[in-house]
Amino acid sequence: MTTDNKKYIEAKDCLPLAVNEEESNALLYFIKEVEPHILHFSHRQKEKEPLVYFDYNKRQWFANRYIGECEFVHHHQTYVLRITPRFGDQLLLKLFEYVYATKLPPSYHSLAKNKGLDLHKLLISIMWISLLKKALKHGLLKKNKKIKEEGTTIRGNFLLRESLLAVKVSNTLSFEYTLKDVNNLPNQILYKAYQILKRDYFLSDNLLPNVIKSDLSKLGSLMHTKQSIKLSDYKKIRLSSMFKGYRAMLDFSWKIINAKELSIENSNTLGKSFFLDMAELWEVFVLKTVSKNLIPKGWNLIENEHEVYKNTFYRRKLIPDIVIENEDKILIIDAKYKRMNFIKDDVDRTDIFQIHTYSYYFDDVDKSVYSSLVYPIEKELDDKTNKQSILDKSNHKSSFFIEGIEVHNPDLFDAKIIKFINSIIDKTSS
Repeated sequence: MTTDNKKYIEAKDCLPLAVNEEESNALLYFIKEVEPHILHFSHRQKEKEPLVYFDYNKRQWFANRYIGECEFVHHHQTYVLRITPRFGDQLLLKLFEYVYATKLPPSYHSLAKNKGLDLHKLLISIMWISLLKKALKHGLLKKNKKIKEEGTTIRGNFLLRESLLAVKVSNTLSFEYTLKDVNNLPNQILYKAYQILKRDYFLSDNLLPNVIKSDLSKLGSLMHTKQSIKLSDYKKIRLSSMFKGYRAMLDFSWKIINAKELSIENSNTLGKSFFLDMAELWEVFVLKTVSKNLIPKGWNLIENEHEVYKNTFYRRKLIPDIVIENEDKILIIDAKYKRMNFIKDDVDRTDIFQIHTYSYYFDDVDKSVYSSLVYPIEKELDDKTNKQSILDKSNHKSSFFIEGIEVHNPDLFDAKIIKFINSIIDKTSS
């Protein structure tokens, strides 16, 4: 597709691309020369992969697990690679609501359904709000500011040398005291990002808790956001342990202020857009869904990172996405944001051997171990043959099964989550 002298290469994540030879050459250049910006959802970042790749067996280009868009130039032609979620924008909003524990007004869902808003920009606002809530856990960051004044009443420390002159000139005394000041560089960055998000990224104050709205209102009466903030000053910011939650919010706010990293819309120059890692989003979503629904039923999350062969040069870490236990049961889950049409090739060989390795590691004579790969699915699973004894060992009490959450209809998503949880409970009860 060509618009305004730009050629758009459209794709959906994890699905094939239909491109001609010229576009194929542009994609080869893109994966070799262009460094897109990836926004992550957890500290456990997955290994980076190309945004698109060529499958030589199928002789076909495929989009990877990321969504977003990026503008680049190849042979004097401007291209925009745009990858959208294969399950639609409405489902993406639902996932964000679960992951960030927020409820968007119906108007946002309506706009997403009718393509009436730049969804990626709204998602940036949601991510920023989540970081802001953590940053303001102890209120606005305050910096000590020393104030020197003169008067007839002393506040703070008496300044003898300065007072000798002040007494002679104005019959007053000099003193110094410390003020906890919120008008500082970190809060200037915070407020500037807030203004940009309100103006350009669909941020509504209705999405903010009242206490945060009050803090932002306080900053608004103090800040002069038109002044530029130097990169060198930003890099000098140091935070106390009490306000370490500010760091992630400040880093994200800085990217918003320098918006070319996050959006290319309405830009007259070449820019880079952000991309979201859908595999990370799916992993965090499954973790939050399982935790929220199973912990009240007596399950507890346990440590999921373990090192094996510690004292050797070939030591390795085993890091399943979720490990949760309930008395004599352990459930291990790896969330996989991959295509699932219930054919053999859909279950990646590496994934299935990896989950079986986890199952073996947690094997315990006093516990039953259940392991599962969890996918987004578009049709119902056949549960009659799904759950199997581990590696088909009929005398073994450990089991393996494939699970999924149906995503084909966003309006039914809540019900499908309940169905998924009930299926997990059923499979771990027998």
